[in-house]
Amino acid sequence: MSEQTKQALDEVLAAHVAEEMVGAVVNGYVLMASTQTFEQFDREATGYFTEFAERQPAHSAIGLATMLLNDLTFPDKEEP
Repeated sequence: MSEQTKQALDEVLAAHVAEEMVGAVVNGYVLMASTQTFEQFDREATGYFTEFAERQPAHSAIGLATMLLNDLTFPDKEEP
């Protein structure tokens, strides 16, 4: 990902979070997208694209991914 695209992604995500959660700032993120090329489509295969916040430690990315998995697995569970 180019530096310009990465910066645009960071800025758009920060703006969206600021609109949705007044007073909150983004201090980490994990982005994952499912991808498919024409060659993969013919084989019924899928690829994945991942991106993380700048200078985000691996343990933070793993924690965010785990929280997402828990949210998807147990959508009605209330946070403590």
